[in-house]
Amino acid sequence: MASLRTTAAKYASLGYAIIPVHWIREDGSCSCNDWSCKKPGKHPINANDASDPILDAEEAARQWDELPKANIGIVAGPTGWLIVDIDSDQARDYFRSIADYQTIELMKHAPINKTGKGWHFIFRDDERQFGPSVGTGPDTGIDIRAGVSFIVAPPSTHVTGHQYAWLNCDPPFDPPQPTRWLVNYIHTRKDKPATIIEDGFRVDEGSRNATMTELGGSMRRRGFNEDEMRAALLIANQRINKPPLSDREIGSIAHSLASYSPSDVPATLEIANIGTDELIDRLNPLNTRTLVEDTPPIIEWIWDDYLAPGTLNMLHGDGGLGKSYLSLKLAEQMSRPDGGELFAKKIHPGGVVILDGENAGVQIHHRIHNTTISATADLHIFTVDQPILGYAEKTNAIFQHIADTYNPRLVIIDSQRALWAGDEKEQMEVGRMLRAFAKGLEAYPYATLLLHHDNRGKDYAGSSDMNAAISGARLHLEKHGTKDETQARRLSMPKNRIGPEMRPQEFFLSIETQPRSHRFEISGIGIRSYESTAETIAAELVEQAKTKILNQTCTSEELWAAFGWEVENHEPRKRENRDVWKIIKQTLDDAGYVHGRVQGNGNRYLWRAPSIFHDLA
Repeated sequence: MASLRTTAAKYASLGYAIIPVHWIREDGSCSCNDWSCKKPGKHPINANDASDPILDAEEAARQWDELPKANIGIVAGPTGWLIVDIDSDQARDYFRSIADYQTIELMKHAPINKTGKGWHFIFRDDERQFGPSVGTGPDTGIDIRAGVSFIVAPPSTHVTGHQYAWLNCDPPFDPPQPTRWLVNYIHTRKDKPATIIEDGFRVDEGSRNATMTELGGSMRRRGFNEDEMRAALLIANQRINKPPLSDREIGSIAHSLASYSPSDVPATLEIANIGTDELIDRLNPLNTRTLVEDTPPIIEWIWDDYLAPGTLNMLHGDGGLGKSYLSLKLAEQMSRPDGGELFAKKIHPGGVVILDGENAGVQIHHRIHNTTISATADLHIFTVDQPILGYAEKTNAIFQHIADTYNPRLVIIDSQRALWAGDEKEQMEVGRMLRAFAKGLEAYPYATLLLHHDNRGKDYAGSSDMNAAISGARLHLEKHGTKDETQARRLSMPKNRIGPEMRPQEFFLSIETQPRSHRFEISGIGIRSYESTAETIAAELVEQAKTKILNQTCTSEELWAAFGWEVENHEPRKRENRDVWKIIKQTLDDAGYVHGRVQGNGNRYLWRAPSIFHDLA
């Protein structure tokens, strides 16, 4: 396979407008060094690259000589492309259900770029007549890449580890013209008409922020940078706003919009026009004497330390890992007269309500039948075929009805994607929905567990917004073990606002036989402990580490050298070695071995045995 440098030069020689894009490191992180990066391996290395792409092969070769690992982006407009970006099986199935026969047949033979979980379908845009747009509502997951919007192209690497690849044919391409149906779909799928500034157009208080944001969003979609947007908005502000907003407010709008890449500016934007007095009213004072002297309320746990009444909790991870089965395991334990236990924590008995927007009645029948849940259990299950989340007072009314009618201790929602009509790509929109939902749930005597499908084989893209909105615990389920251990799972708790965070649990989520009176045997949800390869290796190396430390004080790097590990940036270079080291370090800590920072040596740590303990300099 040709190198990134060779391929980039080839693309430029064919007249494709290319840009260098951040890449995925061996540990799965983005090369931008932002641990919370929302688009790992998918955003330009330089903010304005898409507005000034590379069109010369020699320049491309020089650029990739400097950045040999950089992913390759192809900018749609200057290349003459219109790209239909479909990012999931669900979005593909929806598009197939609404498109006409001619469009579907044409897409089968168009150049196709296979992404991590979706596809880019390439069409011609010789006249540069299209602009980018992000799908919302039923169109979520169907984006239009045009103008200054770009795609990541082969042989770049996706965050899942998958390598982008061309299907059907290799470049140079001769993409087809878009069909009449596709052109009409692109032009009509936005519900909100654009603001047109005519002579005499005026905007009064209450709509000024929203109007300026809409105008700025239109500029950002066309590649304007922050300074250019600010300059244009300052002029428009004086011309149409009565009275004008302050220059500082205009600057904040431009700065906020510049945080989006041009291809990801949502179709509708909102920045509330909030006065100073209203902001001050949002400050809710607490009495310090009460906080210090009064005993805090006793938490009546549903799952000790993890699930409490009045909280919104989330279990998220990639599809197909068993989130629904794990939540059923909770329900199964709660259905027992004395409750149960999961991961060494008590689960208290109580009623459970399940709102299932993912599965049909037949699927649910099989799942419940294949558990040890009693027919007389306090369990109420509802299939839900339309969204119920995000409707403010109406959503609150549903959950008040659940509290009044069924009095459960736990409500399980399966899933956010199925039961919310909003756009999961818009993190501010996700955050607003979750915060409002969590606020409404505070009054109810049950815990709510919201299941959510991640968009990629990594943590959820909107994790920062989710952390701010979730009022209880956020649990993350992921694959674990070797590729042959298909049922191995790892459950971690990146955030817990009401109790201690769970130590990561490795286990097998499996099907086991369970006796039942009316049948000879039945399948049940089984969880058994997992002893990882890392734990096995750590058990062998920890004794070697203890011996070395007992003989003489030594640094962590000296221990790694004794293990034969390669070191990079003051840590083991290989991810599997870093996993082993975490276990060794915890074992040494538990055994009383002492470590402290060595003065003047950055992140190097010095280890001492318990018998020679003394304060480190």
